[in-house]
Amino acid sequence: MAAGKAQGLEVDRHATEAIIGWMDDMTEEGTGRVGYDESGSASSRVPGANVQFDVTDAETLTAAGLMCRLELGQSPMLGASVSHVKCILRALPEGDEELRDALWVYFGTRALAAVGSKPWRLWRDQVVSRALADQTTKGPLTGSWAPRTAWSYASGRVGTTALMSLAASIASNQ
Repeated sequence: MAAGKAQGLEVDRHATEAIIGWMDDMTEEGTGRVGYDESGSASSRVPGANVQFDVTDAETLTAAGLMCRLELGQSPMLGASVSHVKCILRALPEGDEELRDALWVYFGTRALAAVGSKPWRLWRDQVVSRALADQTTKGPLTGSWAPRTAWSYASGRVGTTALMSLAASIASNQ
């Protein structure tokens, strides 16, 4: 809807309000977490594919929700957006933790770059810099990222590289 509106298409404001309303319903009060199938629930995992990745390690759906809110014109200063930012930043990797979700890196980068200020600087320094450091630098796969995040089983090296490249591109334009 946001892309269509940006191209001059007429967007039904009731549809936009319904999307925002659904995100409000899926957002847990207090934590700001956007749920997968109910308010504040954790992300999903596929048995036998990615259950080794802790669902609490990344706030992928919260980052996607914040990105959607901003794309639909909500202010990053509104209560729900502010709580999303705080929730995302609570999940920043500590120490030498590996990045666990390329979707989280992508959605978080898009959203927090739009928010700007201190949240963006924290994200950029803790997540984007780490993502860039994980890029393969030797051999025939130079420039790509290894498929070792939560959804890489489905997207492989190409999908993981695409998401990380998009995040790096956003960061370089900030």
